[in-house]
Amino acid sequence: MSLVYKVFMKISIYFIVLLMLISMFLVGCNHQDSKVINETINSDFLLRITSEKSRYSISNIDTEGINIKLELVYIGDKEKVTLVHNIPIVNTVLVNQENGSKFTDSFIELTEQVTTIKKGQSYYFESRILKEIEQIDLVVGKYTAIGIAKFVLYDSQEKIEFETSVEFELVK
Repeated sequence: MSLVYKVFMKISIYFIVLLMLISMFLVGCNHQDSKVINETINSDFLLRITSEKSRYSISNIDTEGINIKLELVYIGDKEKVTLVHNIPIVNTVLVNQENGSKFTDSFIELTEQVTTIKKGQSYYFESRILKEIEQIDLVVGKYTAIGIAKFVLYDSQEKIEFETSVEFELVK
């Protein structure tokens, strides 16, 4: 074998190893910042929950927060439906998977409100949980964010309650 061929083979191997390392690094970076989405359908409604990241740094929670979004969408046959509900229609609960401690993000009023949602229209609720403001004891570990929808259909008086969840991790 010629010297040129041997050098070419060594460079090729180093190049392939370098490409593999770069791709592993990029996959690792994407995993850290990837959105986590889950949805559930109950009756004529879709409930979608999104965590903006699969991993949050505990040192950045006071500035960036844990960002959870809930979306309730009417997907039924009618042009619109009227819901009777407390405020808000949807709510977020965080559960620490290791010790079971829970944190409910939103204040629920005791008065009822009536909301009309058109077919395909979404009702959004966003949580940006900041450790310092919320005064909760968030620690490194795995968490489940549970999105809960609770309301009554005005016309039929049918009670609808369902939930969906996503998992995320708090890291150092």
